[in-house]
Amino acid sequence: MIEPKWTPRPWHVCGKYGDEVKSNDGMGVHCDQDFRIPDDVAKANARLIAAAPELYEALSWCMDQLSHMGIEYMPGDVALAKARGETA
Repeated sequence: MIEPKWTPRPWHVCGKYGDEVKSNDGMGVHCDQDFRIPDDVAKANARLIAAAPELYEALSWCMDQLSHMGIEYMPGDVALAKARGETA
């Protein structure tokens, strides 16, 4: 498995409005910095961002299992490469 270069998990949804994501080391992101998207969308974005490390690990595991089964074409490889910044 390729070692990711992002802030290690766990990430948590937080903030007064539930639209911020932070890691245990305090690194974080506000999901609506310019306040132009609806609150429910900002909260949904925060939940998705917070789940991203676990989703990456789960997809990596699935891809590994499929590879062991001899399945060669795996569209999940593209998603993993995008997460690593290897493709546009």
